[in-house]
Amino acid sequence: MIAGPDLAGAYMEPTEFFAYIRRRLREYFVADAGEVVPRLEALDNARDPDGRFRINELLCSNDTWQAVVLHMIARADVILLDLREYSQRRRGTRFELTELLRRAPLEKVLLMIDTKDDVTPLTGEIVSIWHEVARTRSVAGELGELQILRFGDGSAAEMHGLFSASVGAANRCPKHATGKEITL
Repeated sequence: MIAGPDLAGAYMEPTEFFAYIRRRLREYFVADAGEVVPRLEALDNARDPDGRFRINELLCSNDTWQAVVLHMIARADVILLDLREYSQRRRGTRFELTELLRRAPLEKVLLMIDTKDDVTPLTGEIVSIWHEVARTRSVAGELGELQILRFGDGSAAEMHGLFSASVGAANRCPKHATGKEITL
């Protein structure tokens, strides 16, 4: 999850709080561009003994978050970008959306909006960004492959749909293009 300071503050773990108290919170941050690749390579991607995937957090400074986003785009099998309450004023989210359209295979990108959101301004924004980046895209693909998912109250049906869309995107990911289903 990549989150702004508002969300990061809401999800502070006890270990991070105590690091803050001990004035050692800096150790949790990717604060220098030279740290980006080593910190990403050091992420623990092994499953827990019960089969669940681990959650890795990377806290980033204003100078490093964009580089981390770009590296994460390159590494990810599936990318879910939450565009609920999106507007052009959210420059960080606009940067992420622009770079996804520029760099990512669109079949592995899922955009999430609220059931109440008007999709027309968002699709207009996406088309506008697409025209900006189409000449500089690093991978082939058509905009028609982009999936926008409506998500409301998080009902069981919505969670099942999100899970199914994620598995479908992972199966279409070039890393997994063997024609086999991925076992989760």
